Amino acid sequence: PIDRTSFKYSTGSSSTSLNVTLKGSNLTDNSTTMSCTLTERNADNTENTQVGEMTLEADGSGTLAWADLAPTNNLTNYTITCDLQHQTAITSIETRAVY
Repeated sequence: PIDRTSFKYSTGSSSTSLNVTLKGSNLTDNSTTMSCTLTERNADNTENTQVGEMTLEADGSGTLAWADLAPTNNLTNYTITCDLQHQTAITSIETRAVY
C-alpha cells in the first residue's frame, strides 16, 4: 500500500494517481481473450468500475493496463476480477504511483 499523505508530502504533489498493469498467459493451442474488471471501492460503496479485455495468443501472453487512477480518498481500495478460461492464468499485477 502507498501512504497517500506521506506520498503527497514527499513529492510536493497535491494529486497522485496510480497505474495498474495485469499480465496473463495462455497455455492452449488457440488464442483467447481474458476479460477483467477493476473496481474502486470506498468502504461499502462502489465508486467506479472499469472493464478491460486482453487478447492472449496461443501459448502466449498479454497485458491489460489501467492508467491514471485517482483514488477518491485514503480509504479507497481497488479489486480486480477476471474471467479465466481453461488453461489461462494471471501471471502478475503491478501497481505504480504516478506523480
